[in-house]
Amino acid sequence: MKLRLDNGPLLSALVVLVLGAWMLSGQVGQPEAAPPRDRPVADAAPAVPVQVRRQVAETVEKQVLVQGSTAAGRAVTVRAELAGRVAAVGAREGTPVAAAALIARLHEEDLPQRLQRAADLAEQRRVEYEAARSLRGKGHLSEARLAEARSLLSAARAELAAIELARGKTRIVAPFDGILDAREVEPGDYVKVGDSIARVLDFSPWIIAGDVSEAEAPQVQTGAAATAALADGRQVSGRVRYVAAEADPATRTVRIEVEVADFPGRPVAGMSAALRIPVATVRAHRVSPALLTLDDSGRLGLKVVTGDNRVRLYPVRIVRADSYGVWVDGLPDEIDLITVGAGFVAPGERVRPVAAEKPATTGDREPAA
Repeated sequence: MKLRLDNGPLLSALVVLVLGAWMLSGQVGQPEAAPPRDRPVADAAPAVPVQVRRQVAETVEKQVLVQGSTAAGRAVTVRAELAGRVAAVGAREGTPVAAAALIARLHEEDLPQRLQRAADLAEQRRVEYEAARSLRGKGHLSEARLAEARSLLSAARAELAAIELARGKTRIVAPFDGILDAREVEPGDYVKVGDSIARVLDFSPWIIAGDVSEAEAPQVQTGAAATAALADGRQVSGRVRYVAAEADPATRTVRIEVEVADFPGRPVAGMSAALRIPVATVRAHRVSPALLTLDDSGRLGLKVVTGDNRVRLYPVRIVRADSYGVWVDGLPDEIDLITVGAGFVAPGERVRPVAAEKPATTGDREPAA
């Protein structure tokens, strides 16, 4: 039988069978390819160069820093205890006053007349009581009538004392030696009970008050030495006289007060002051704040190079600050601190440390990262 080549479908099927047989012949009998073994590992990325500086920790005082303000040891707002018109004023604002010195005087109105009537009535009741007691001694008066006379005498004397007290309240005086910081009334003003008349400050002692964080409060002890820089440039020293036993629930801070022994110049209340209170001696490193970073937990840290040329991030705490940088603890006593390139390397990464050209001195500022 002859094969007709012009049969299209039969020719296509024959071609497919031939190609399939040829492809299978190339796979049958061939061993399965084994995974490559002992393949050479690609070279690791080159170590990143970073600049480092060898530095050794120093012994420094750990300080608690507090932003506070100056205040008088005692401050009192003097208020009216009697309603009335101001008849006269005493000391001028900003001047020293002695205890019981006149600040303002109210009109007495009819108090003198009322006082005289009360005195006369009290005398009358006294005479009546003496007579009743004499009659009672002779048996001519009952015990009830004697008790009534005694009660009337007591009431008259109480009324006399009340009017005398009210008359004394027309004189508004300084409660202690101090400075009349403000006087809020002038002659002719009418005041009600409780109205503010003046404010008196006592600067002996003179204090600086502030709020310390609840974390640092346990480190501050009563009697501890402290220094303060005032807003006008003056420097003062003193001792902690008060540490609150309860934190402010709104700010979670604890109030402290430092008593200043010798104050240079005129004291002013309400002036800003930066307090420094030494609380311990620690070994710390001074670094630029620009070198500080945050770890995954949000804690401050510094990157250093370990002995095997790998980066390590140490958590640190700021001990104190000065014009050249911040002192931090939490580091080994001797470190290779990354001063340039810290932002380009991660903890655990191998680096190529390059020593700084010159060692840092006390007066040198740290280079920026």
